[in-house]
Amino acid sequence: MTGLVPKELADLAPLVEQGWAQGTMNGRMRKRRESTAEEIRAFYDAILPRTKAVVDHMNGYPYPDAPDDAKRAFYLLLMLAEVAPHVEQFGGSPEVPYAFDERRFIVSHGDVEGHWG
Repeated sequence: MTGLVPKELADLAPLVEQGWAQGTMNGRMRKRRESTAEEIRAFYDAILPRTKAVVDHMNGYPYPDAPDDAKRAFYLLLMLAEVAPHVEQFGGSPEVPYAFDERRFIVSHGDVEGHWG
């Protein structure tokens, strides 16, 4: 697990190993859709209390110049933003309830690493 995330965030390495540190918007959406409600909740519960520590660490770098281990920790926060509505509003469902199939959406920048919108 060494080197996946900065040493002060080593407890987050298992989340990276589980594939939660997706660097692209499409990757984050795909990981969410392919995960169970229980997996999403476990990720949410693990990362939420560590949010400030990741932000504090990232404050030391301009994003493009951050080392890869720090970027992976940052990608965990982007994934938190992806899954939070599903935990907090949608009852844990990986899909958006009462909506069209989001796989029909084609995001032109969705495979650009580091793009968060």
